[in-house]
Amino acid sequence: MQKQFYRSEASRARFQSVLAESAREDFYKDHWVPATTLFDTNRAKARPVEAALNWLFDPTHKNRPVLIVDLSREQATGMFWNEKIQALVIKRLLQGVTTVAENAFQQNQGLNTLVVIDEAHRLAPREISAEDTEAKAVRATLIDAVRTTRKYGLGWMFISQTLSSLHSEILHQLRISFFGFGLALGMEYQALSQLVGGKGRAIELYQLFRDPHSAFDISSRQYSFMTIGPVSPLSFAGTPLFLNVFNAVDTFMKENKLSAMASMDKKHSDAH
Repeated sequence: MQKQFYRSEASRARFQSVLAESAREDFYKDHWVPATTLFDTNRAKARPVEAALNWLFDPTHKNRPVLIVDLSREQATGMFWNEKIQALVIKRLLQGVTTVAENAFQQNQGLNTLVVIDEAHRLAPREISAEDTEAKAVRATLIDAVRTTRKYGLGWMFISQTLSSLHSEILHQLRISFFGFGLALGMEYQALSQLVGGKGRAIELYQLFRDPHSAFDISSRQYSFMTIGPVSPLSFAGTPLFLNVFNAVDTFMKENKLSAMASMDKKHSDAH
């Protein structure tokens, strides 16, 4: 076996010397175990992509469940984890969701599912190095999904702190966009102006947004947004809509009567 990797006698001798001096137990614990743990389906809370998607789209669910996928390094303690492996997992998830949506469409069924991607500029950046093939594959999968899966009943929500570093094709395919405070300077301002259609009155109003965290009293914080797309009653004229949103979850739930709906659902579930 060594001759297949080390063709010369000298290289095989160097390998044997390193192997003899190595701490095999440490190598096993620090390198081999973290790598093999990635494939251990018996690991606590481990779930293969296929099993997770089958559970998510199980038609026997009375209410559509929510699947939260956290691929941060903090959640991968004890496993061999880096950005390339993260990209491979994300790509597999995106391809799986798209395949399910296509199959449902072929059966004249809409998937009626929303995929929410936080820190979207990390998955679909404007610029990627030529060597990072995994990241390019993830971005290409996202761009293709946004273009083609709308008719399948599959929606996409991208959340990002930046516009200038998010791929332009993603931005142009979005039908509804909400812009909060923080895009009034530099390249972010230029990207925002291009999306809204120039430096008109709308941009001037946006520049008046206050930083919500400038208020020490949480109850007095004001979260302002500018939105474009069919959510605005003036969308036919391309005019953005401006609004302030609730600054407390309890207030939002109360005003939208969501607490009452949750209580009714619980009572209905208990009755059965």
